[in-house]
Amino acid sequence: MIKALFFDIDDTIFDFNKCSVIALRKTCDYYHVTFNDTILNEYRKIDDILWKKQKLGIYTIDEVLKLRSDYMMDIMDIQNYDKSFKDVYLEKLGKTIELVDDIEIVLDEFKTKGYRLYCASNGFYEMQKYRLNKAHLLHYFDELFVSDKVGFEKPNVKFFETCLRETNLKKEEVVMIGDSYLADIEGAYNAGWKACYFNRKNQVNHLKVIEFKEMKELLKDRNR
Repeated sequence: MIKALFFDIDDTIFDFNKCSVIALRKTCDYYHVTFNDTILNEYRKIDDILWKKQKLGIYTIDEVLKLRSDYMMDIMDIQNYDKSFKDVYLEKLGKTIELVDDIEIVLDEFKTKGYRLYCASNGFYEMQKYRLNKAHLLHYFDELFVSDKVGFEKPNVKFFETCLRETNLKKEEVVMIGDSYLADIEGAYNAGWKACYFNRKNQVNHLKVIEFKEMKELLKDRNR
């Protein structure tokens, strides 16, 4: 019987695309650089490349952030500033709240039904906790599992094993819910978990796990 649900955060709870654009625009303002499509497209290009390599184990999260920062400072011609792109961007991102449609309805429904809810995210614990609190969602979760505090990054099986050990749950009692096929779905599958794939981009679902494209669809599958 399923007792607990583990939610990814970015692009599952928060609409990361919207959040990142707002944070990038504010970062440009900080550096007195005009935000435009070229900067946005360059950011998206390098961000996509680096995070794919992180999920493959080529880079750590810290390495991704450093490489992305160096690249964007070059693209934006940022010089003679005390703060790096990484520091400014993460500061702005940490204060940006844009929720995925209907996520509050879904969390409330599952909580009312008696499920234990957790977050399982790559990133920085304090920043994710702050964002969830600012969005008035923190109270839904029994605990937050974030890679910098866990000590492992998804899709590493040890990340998922740590979640089970610290919650005293068995793998047959949990479901991972997330948007990243590699980090969330394959990571959970390799750890022996069930998973639900938030597949808004119509990616190939090789493992044929339950998938949904709108958050409210997840409620229809709660007994499956």
